[in-house]
Amino acid sequence: MHAKDQLEKNLFTDNGIFAELWNCLVFRGILFRLLPKDLSDASPELVSVVNGEPIKRFRDVMKVYRDEAGFNIAYMGLENQTHPNKWMPIRVMGYDWMTYDRQLNEGHGSERKIIPVYTVVLYFGYNKQWTAPRSLRDYFEVPKSLEPFFNDYPIHVIELAWLTDEEIEALSGDLKVVAMCLRCMRKKEFDDIPKATIERVEAVFALLAKISGNHDFEDLIEKYRSKENVTMADAFEPIREVFRAEGWKLGVDEGRRLGVDEGRRLGVDEGRKLGMEEKTLSIARNLVALHIPQGDIAKATGLAIDEVRALEEAHGAR
Repeated sequence: MHAKDQLEKNLFTDNGIFAELWNCLVFRGILFRLLPKDLSDASPELVSVVNGEPIKRFRDVMKVYRDEAGFNIAYMGLENQTHPNKWMPIRVMGYDWMTYDRQLNEGHGSERKIIPVYTVVLYFGYNKQWTAPRSLRDYFEVPKSLEPFFNDYPIHVIELAWLTDEEIEALSGDLKVVAMCLRCMRKKEFDDIPKATIERVEAVFALLAKISGNHDFEDLIEKYRSKENVTMADAFEPIREVFRAEGWKLGVDEGRRLGVDEGRRLGVDEGRKLGMEEKTLSIARNLVALHIPQGDIAKATGLAIDEVRALEEAHGAR
């Protein structure tokens, strides 16, 4: 498992944060609500045998939800992404299948009851939104006649940096802190950072360091590790200028890119214009060589009489 995934796991394996994520951003308080006490860690390691060969995969976060009687009700997985992944629906489908396969292999007899598997993709990117496929249908066009028979596999992607004000306000604790930080980083606005208290200082700063690539967050771990009531505003103060510089650089780079694109477009337009002019002149020269009257040449090509006359003089001088 990559270091980044391990750091994210340290934060999101917390039952309170895990439950709040699902309750506020997936279930949205409708009909069902997870309670942290009903969640337990499940093994993230998945092993299946295909064609006699073992295949091993690791889920980023895996929980089992149990009812009040202690019976397993559902497996709930979380997959972390900092960049859009083109094959995420297929990956999630594979993880879910392996979780079902594990249940079958753990069964005792054919009466073994399996439980459903739910997976959410948590996207930490803040420079661009999730643009990758969200279902199998995004990979290809299903013939209309076959649509009723197609088994699609849509995935649920949560884009933390693009949550609405209402969605962020519904959050609390460190989940809200991370969402607010990512939004500030996305908007490149650091002058009015809310004073939300950070509870898990090391996990939050380590996560933000890996997401942003800014190792100043790691330096803040030692500074604030033993302090109480650390706020997001306090944390961002020492590195505010670093992010401003990053925002300025991104703006300059984007300006350069747009300038190049505009230059290319103008170059193409200018090339087309010059090409049309040269084509017009070539036609006019051919008409001059055929001794077509000046007025007819001007009418056919759109050139002025003086321009046609200049072409005749040039032709006669050869």
